[in-house]
Amino acid sequence: MPSGPGFPAGASSLAAQAADPSRLYAVGSLHAAASGFLRQLEDDPHDAAVWYNLGATYYRLGLDGRAAAAWLQARRLAPRERTVNRALALVPPPEHASAARLWSPPVSWPELALGALPIWTLGWALLAWRPRRRDLAIALVLLGTLAGAAAFALRAREARPIGIVLVGTPLQLSPHERAPTITPLEAGSAVMLVRRQADWAMVNAPAGQLGWVPNDAVFRLRSF
Repeated sequence: MPSGPGFPAGASSLAAQAADPSRLYAVGSLHAAASGFLRQLEDDPHDAAVWYNLGATYYRLGLDGRAAAAWLQARRLAPRERTVNRALALVPPPEHASAARLWSPPVSWPELALGALPIWTLGWALLAWRPRRRDLAIALVLLGTLAGAAAFALRAREARPIGIVLVGTPLQLSPHERAPTITPLEAGSAVMLVRRQADWAMVNAPAGQLGWVPNDAVFRLRSF
């Protein structure tokens, strides 16, 4: 079972230390800890460790869908972090289509972009100043271009409006509580968000059906 990394308390007062979500997690005050981690993410949504901690808290609460959503956010920020990937193995997607939608490489698009630029620049520099190294220069230009294209494609993939079903919920024909059910959706399913209407979201389910679910039943993954 995963546990939060446990951050040192940053405040000097005993009251502030007692309210630290990592301390609350450690003593078993899980609902309070989850609220604390959510407040931290409001201040800095780019902190992978806090997303991981939030997922660990939800997992201990038995909220596997919410745990998966938080850990998937952590993986987008830290794709090679073994702790996060081990945690995600505890809450696998319920079917192959969701797994395909949630797949991501062990590198972020900013890392790819940062790696592509110097390779591409070096290739053009060799072409200009070392004509005898033409073959190497062309290979570097092509490699940099391919890496840049991959970064662009990965950024576009992460920008897709993809959501994680937080709790088992029916996919309904229309945005009404008594509407006919198309199919049940399991917690952890990956759906594509089409549009929102009041308290409902139209989604494309893993099997390709279009339908409606309550807004609060789906968490949209953020693009960083």
